[in-house]
Amino acid sequence: MLTSCRDNAEQRFHPNVQAFTSGNVSRFAPISVSFTEEIPADKQNSEYLEENIKITPKCDVSYSVTDNYIITVQPKGEFNRDTEYKVEINMSAFIDGLSGDLSEFVFRFKTLPLVCSGRVGDLTI
Repeated sequence: MLTSCRDNAEQRFHPNVQAFTSGNVSRFAPISVSFTEEIPADKQNSEYLEENIKITPKCDVSYSVTDNYIITVQPKGEFNRDTEYKVEINMSAFIDGLSGDLSEFVFRFKTLPLVCSGRVGDLTI
């Protein structure tokens, strides 16, 4: 028997998502999700996007839609350094007819840690 916990389950594939930010990113970089279907104009305002996209841990961001297909989340200032973020998107709010597992898309990304290096003469730190 195979079982899973909903909180720990994450999709790596969603038929309505063609690309999304993943891996390690700069804390100043925007993250994005590219849909396979056009996002209706009445669902592209920042208030609607904020209601249907949850980022954990919570951070101060702005939302926008580019080319009617790409949702971009830009930190106001910066994301926290060396932090893993979880993004949950209510897909059924953007695409009609989705239910069950397809009604949500979850992904993670991580910001880079502080890394310093220096060189004094022949000594590299």
